[in-house]
Amino acid sequence: VGLSPQHLLNRKGDEDTINFRLLNSMVHIWPKIARNQLDKKGVIQSNKRRKRWRRLRESGIAMCSEMRKRNANCDFSRLLEYHCPLPPLHSESELSHLVTLDTSVEKVAAFIQALLRTAFPSSFWGSKHNFDKVIKTM
Repeated sequence: VGLSPQHLLNRKGDEDTINFRLLNSMVHIWPKIARNQLDKKGVIQSNKRRKRWRRLRESGIAMCSEMRKRNANCDFSRLLEYHCPLPPLHSESELSHLVTLDTSVEKVAAFIQALLRTAFPSSFWGSKHNFDKVIKTM
């Protein structure tokens, strides 16, 4: 249970580079454009985008670092077992019975909400109101 090892939140290596790539993938700072519009570092020559990046760089990189730490420490299996428990098995014949089980929408929603609270810092949402809006939309 959890994200694949190839996911940006699970990657190992240079922390700054990974956090930069994660932030870039989340906010789509650089849209697809022609190569002649990029500088030597591959950054768009646009004042608006440059200002946005300056504003997000420090707080965004710190947020990405926090997200990666929280993801590494999140016990996905325990959250799933707590919110969507499976009944105990007493014999091998009951194993086929598990296929027919289902979990209520409320329990799945509670699992997702707990996962979002655990894996993402409050700075990701911006405010409690935004988090509540996401939860309400589920």
